[in-house]
Amino acid sequence: VRLWCEEFNTNAKWSKKLLAKIAEKQYEDVYFNFNIRGDVMDDEMADLMKRANVWMVSLGVESASDRVLTGVEKKVSIQQIERTCKILASRGIKIQGYFQFFNVWESNSTLCVETFQEVIATLVWALKMSFKGEIHYMFTSFSTPVPDTPLWQIASKYDLFVNDRNLPLSYLSPEIKLPGVSKIHLFIVRMSAFLIKGFVALRSGNINSKLIYHILKNDDLKVGLGSCYIFGKGRVGGPEETMKGIQQILGVVRKDSNNMKAQMML
Repeated sequence: VRLWCEEFNTNAKWSKKLLAKIAEKQYEDVYFNFNIRGDVMDDEMADLMKRANVWMVSLGVESASDRVLTGVEKKVSIQQIERTCKILASRGIKIQGYFQFFNVWESNSTLCVETFQEVIATLVWALKMSFKGEIHYMFTSFSTPVPDTPLWQIASKYDLFVNDRNLPLSYLSPEIKLPGVSKIHLFIVRMSAFLIKGFVALRSGNINSKLIYHILKNDDLKVGLGSCYIFGKGRVGGPEETMKGIQQILGVVRKDSNNMKAQMML
C-alpha cells in the first residue's frame, strides 16, 4: 500500500503515532511504503516502521554534493541522508533514492550549476551505498523547469530553455542549456545512470527475471557500457579498456549503422 504523503516523517510525533496505530493492527499480509525526509529519523521511528510492515521508503537524495544540496535549499546534508539509510537498512527496510542531475540555482545574482564531475560523484556514491546495502533502488532524472517554480524563473532569466517555452507542454523536455555541460556529458550521465540503477536493482532483488534478457539485448545498454569503458579507465591511461569499449560499440554499429548514439560515441 502506497501512503501518498510527500514527506511522511516531517512531523515525527504524528508519524510515530500513526505507525504505532498501524502496528497495533498486526497485519500479516499488508505492507506499506511512502516518501520520507533524510534528516528526520531515529531508532524509535525505524522500529515502529518495521513493526508496521513498512517494507520500503522513498528518499529524495538529489545529489551527493553538499554544495548542491545547500544551493537548491534541500535543507538536508548528505551525512544526514547516509545516517537515515543506515538506520533503516539495519531493520531490513528497502531504500529507494530519488536523484536529480545537473541541478541549477542562483547565488548572489549568479547562475550556479551542478558540474559533470559532481553528477558522476553522485552516481559513484549511489553505487557505494548499494554495496553497503543502504540504497536498493534508484529513480533518476535531469533538472527540468516546470512553470511557476524557482527553476522556471531561473531558466527564464538566464535563457536556459532548449525549446520555445511558450509552446504547449514544452516544459516536458528533460534538457536545458547549461554552461560547461555538453551533449556528451548528458549522454554519458544518462547511460551511466541507466547501467547503475539497473545493477543496483538487480542486486537488491524483487526484479522480474524475465526482463533481464530484454535488458541485456538493449543496444543503448551496450553503447552505455562501451562509453563507460572509454571514459572510465580508458580516459586515464588504459588503452585496453578503450579498445574494449570501442569493440562494444562497434558491435552495435555493425548490426545497425543508423544507431546515432553509437555513431556519436565512436
